[in-house]
Amino acid sequence: MALQVLGSGGPFPGLEAWLTSLLDSDAGAYGYLSGFLDGTGGRPMLVAKEIASGPSVTVYKDADMVIDVMHVPHGIVPAVAFKESQ
Repeated sequence: MALQVLGSGGPFPGLEAWLTSLLDSDAGAYGYLSGFLDGTGGRPMLVAKEIASGPSVTVYKDADMVIDVMHVPHGIVPAVAFKESQ
C-alpha cells in the first residue's frame, strides 16, 4: 500500500529529501519509522510528489469533488495550499 504525500520542492530541501531526513533508518531523526520510506513493517510507503511552481494542479478528482494544489506565499519557505471545489 502506498500513500501519496504532496509538498513543495526547493530552494529548501524538497519533500522527498525532507522525508528521508526524518525517516532514514541510519541518519533520520525518527529512524525507527523508516518503514514508511519503503513500505516495510506493515506501514504504507510514503510516495513524495513535489508540486512545481506555476498554476494550480488538480491532484484529485471524482464525481463529487476536485482538489487543486498551488504554491502560496510563505516568506522564503516554499509552501503549498489545497483547494476543494465541485
